[in-house]
Amino acid sequence: MSENAIYRYVPHKRTSRKLHGQLAGPVKAVDQMPHGTAAARFSAWLAVKVTKGVGTMWCAYVFAALALVSLPSAIASGSPVVLVDASRRARRRGGAAVRRS
Repeated sequence: MSENAIYRYVPHKRTSRKLHGQLAGPVKAVDQMPHGTAAARFSAWLAVKVTKGVGTMWCAYVFAALALVSLPSAIASGSPVVLVDASRRARRRGGAAVRRS
């Protein structure tokens, strides 16, 4: 920069420490996992697996397959309103639709 600059660059203190190698690296997920009992470790392991699995396209495929499996019975019921009525009841109750007998 020239001596006639309008401003003087002053880096943030964290930026300076990072540039000079004084700042620690990012936190690793394994450091946040419980190291106590076997049950706590298993619970954390299972939670990570479920979280990773739900966020994949395979989860979308499973739900699509489930919808396709239940579609024939909805069509065979003879009422074209079954699908609309089931979704309306699910929204009203805030959960999954329950079929009335």
